[in-house]
Amino acid sequence: MFAIDRKRPFDTIAQAEQAWQAGDLARAEKLFEVGIAAYEREEPDGLDFALGRCGAFLLAQGRRDEAARVLEQAIEQKTDIPAIWSDYLRIVVDRRDIDSLKRGVERMAASVRYRIEPEFLLVHARRADREGATTFAEEVTRWIIERSEREGDKEGRWAAIGDLGRILERAGHLDQAVKLWRDAFDEGSCDSDTASRLSMHLERAKNYAGAMLVIREALTRRLSASVEESLRKRLARCEEKTADRGPAKTSKRADVAAYSVRRESALFEPVFQVRLKPSVKGMGVVDNTARCLLASGESSTLVDVELTSGSEVRRIENLPFMGDAWFAPDGRGIGIRRTAAVGQGPTHLSFLNAEGRVAAESSVPDATSDIALGPDLWYVGCRNGFLYGFGFDGRQRWAWETPGASDSTDNAYFRPCPYYVASRQSFAAVASMGNIYAVAPNGNTLWHARLPNERQTHWEFTIPFQSVQGSQEPYGVLELPPDAPREKVKSAYRRLALATHPDRNPDDNDATAKFRRIQEAYERILVGHAVSGTAPAGIAVSMEIQGIGPTASFLGANTTGVVLGSSQGQLYIFDGNGSLREARVLGDGPVRVAVRPDGTVGAAWCSDALLFFRENKIINAAESVDWPHALTMLGDDVVL
Repeated sequence: MFAIDRKRPFDTIAQAEQAWQAGDLARAEKLFEVGIAAYEREEPDGLDFALGRCGAFLLAQGRRDEAARVLEQAIEQKTDIPAIWSDYLRIVVDRRDIDSLKRGVERMAASVRYRIEPEFLLVHARRADREGATTFAEEVTRWIIERSEREGDKEGRWAAIGDLGRILERAGHLDQAVKLWRDAFDEGSCDSDTASRLSMHLERAKNYAGAMLVIREALTRRLSASVEESLRKRLARCEEKTADRGPAKTSKRADVAAYSVRRESALFEPVFQVRLKPSVKGMGVVDNTARCLLASGESSTLVDVELTSGSEVRRIENLPFMGDAWFAPDGRGIGIRRTAAVGQGPTHLSFLNAEGRVAAESSVPDATSDIALGPDLWYVGCRNGFLYGFGFDGRQRWAWETPGASDSTDNAYFRPCPYYVASRQSFAAVASMGNIYAVAPNGNTLWHARLPNERQTHWEFTIPFQSVQGSQEPYGVLELPPDAPREKVKSAYRRLALATHPDRNPDDNDATAKFRRIQEAYERILVGHAVSGTAPAGIAVSMEIQGIGPTASFLGANTTGVVLGSSQGQLYIFDGNGSLREARVLGDGPVRVAVRPDGTVGAAWCSDALLFFRENKIINAAESVDWPHALTMLGDDVVL
C-alpha cells in the first residue's frame, strides 16, 4: 500500500514526477494512476496534461506500447500540448513507418491551434538518422520538403534541404548533398547548415574563390551571430590562402569579429573586441571598466577591461570557482557556486571587495533563484523558500520566509520561493508564483499583492434579451468574424495598429482615436470582455472557473515602484506602497519588459510581438517571434 496525500489533481501528478525523479518507479506509477483518475472526476479539462506526463514516464521506461495507448487517450482529448505530440510522434517514428507518421501529423494538425513548424518534424528525422535509419530519415526529410513547398514555406523547405544534405553527406553521397545545398543557396536559402556545409566543402576542394563568394553572400542573409563568426573565420582562411605570400606577409591572422551588427546604425558600431580566456561567466560595469568573471576548472579570474580602449587594466587570478556573479557600481560583488540541482544541495557564496578580492564566504542551503543589490546589502533569493539579507562583509543579517514555503510538500521545483528578486532603495520586491511581496532592508514584510487571475476566476456577466451585436463589436473593429481564433485576432491587431498609427498618418486628425479603438478592441477580446459598453437588460449569470493561476514572468523595481509581467499576458505597475496603479493586456502568454531609467515602461514582449510604450501607453507594435534572452532600453531605443 502507498500513502497518498489527498490534494488537487495537479499536486498528485507533481508527487508522481517527484517519485519518478527519485527512482521510486512503483510509487510514481501508482500516483500517475491516482492523478489521472482525479483529473477525470474533478478537472476533466486538464486530463490530457496528466495523461501526457504518464505517457512520458512510460516512454522513459522503454514501455512504448503502453505509452502509445496512454498518449492516444490524451490525443482523443484534442490536446494541443506540444510535448504530448512530440512523444507520440517519437513512438511512431521508432516504427520507421512513413505512412503512420504522415497520418499522425495529420491528426496533430486537426487538433492543435498553432502551425506545425518543419523544425518540430525535423527533430525526428535527425534522431532516426543518428540511430542508423538513414533511408527512413531521408524519406521523412523529403516529405517535409514537399509539405513545406505545398504550404509556401520557403524557410521551412530550406531548413529541410539543409538537413537532407547532411543525411546524404553522412551516407557517403557528397556530390548529391553539395548539389542540393548549391541549388538551395542560389534560390536564396538562409539556412545555416546550407551556407556552412557548402562553403566548407568548397574550401576543402580548394575552390577558395567559390567559397569566398558563398560566404560573402551568406553574410548578407542575417544568419545567427555564431554562424556568421564561423563563416568570417573561413573567409579569412580562404583570403589568406589566395593572397600573395611575399616576404612581407605576417603569420598572425587578424582577429575575426565574434559579433554581428544587425542594423546599419552608428549607435551600434563596435568600438573594440577583446577575447578573454577562460570563458566569460558574468560581467558588470564598474566606473569606466567592464569587470568580467572568467571561470575554468576549479578557479575563477576577475578581469577589468577599460571601456574606451579595450585594454586590460587589472587581472585577479586563483579566486574560488564561481558560476555567476553580480557587481555593485563601486566594484563590490557576490559570486555563486551551485553544488547540486534544486532541492539537493547548498550554494556557496563569495563576497568580493571593491578591488575584486574575496572578503568573506558563506552559503545558502539550496540553489539560488535571483540576487539583487540593496542599499547596503545583497538580497539573495533561495529555492528553499527564503530570501536572505547579507551585508557586504558576508554576514547574514536576516532570513525572510516566503509564505507557504515551509508547508509545501511538493517537488522542490514547485515550492514557493523568491523566484524573482528586484530592489529599490526602500525595499526588495519578491515575486513567487502569483504573489508579489515587498521586503524591507531589515527583513520585515511591508506589503503583499496577488496577481489577479484573468482566466480562472469568478465571472459575472449578463445574457442580453436583445441582439448579441454588442458582443461582436470588438471583432468588427478588427475586421474579423466573432468566432475568429486567437492567432487571427493577434494578426489583425498588429496589421491594423501599424496601419492606423498616428506617426504613419500625420494628416489624419482622427488617427489617434482610430489607433486607440484598435487597442481597446484587442484588449477586450483577450480578457473575454468582448461586449458592448452599454449594459443591456438580460439574465445575470455567475460562474466560477478553477485552474492554474498566473505566475510572474518578469519583475523590475525602481524609484517609482514595481513593474511586473505575468504568464497570462498582463502588465502590472504597482506604486511603492503596493497599490496597483495600472494594468494592461498585452497578449496571452509570458511578458518580458524593458524599463526606462525614469521608471516608465519602454517596451514589452508578449505573444510573438514587441510592443513599444510612451508614458506607459502602447504606441506601436512589431513582429518578434522568439522569446528575447535580454530586453533593455538604450536611450529611446530598444535592444533585444
